[in-house]
Amino acid sequence: MRGAWWWKLCWLALGMPACLLAASPPKFGEIVIPRVSSPPSLEAFLEMKPSSAWEGKLAKVDKFTQRIPHDGEPSTQQTYAYLGYDDRNLYVIFVCFDSEPDKIRARLSRREDIFDRFRFLF
Repeated sequence: MRGAWWWKLCWLALGMPACLLAASPPKFGEIVIPRVSSPPSLEAFLEMKPSSAWEGKLAKVDKFTQRIPHDGEPSTQQTYAYLGYDDRNLYVIFVCFDSEPDKIRARLSRREDIFDRFRFLF
């Protein structure tokens, strides 16, 4: 029984600062994804926005945060995601802008080999 106070003191000395320094959990918004009667096509977004036929028919997400170089800060480049679903699929179309498009380099990679470089949280 005498040693019990020692463990309480250790917990207060070591555990409490860790609790105080722990990051608060991220705050996620809520999004309602509408049901669509047909799949959206990339051609409907050639103007970097939905065509008049798709305007208002998909959920729009626009408050992205960056991971690199400043984790958690608002993205430095304008990015939108448009979402919809049907009985079999979830459709996500990303519209991404770049202030310096001449610096974009394309690399060949295996199909769907994006998971080491990108992370999408919904």
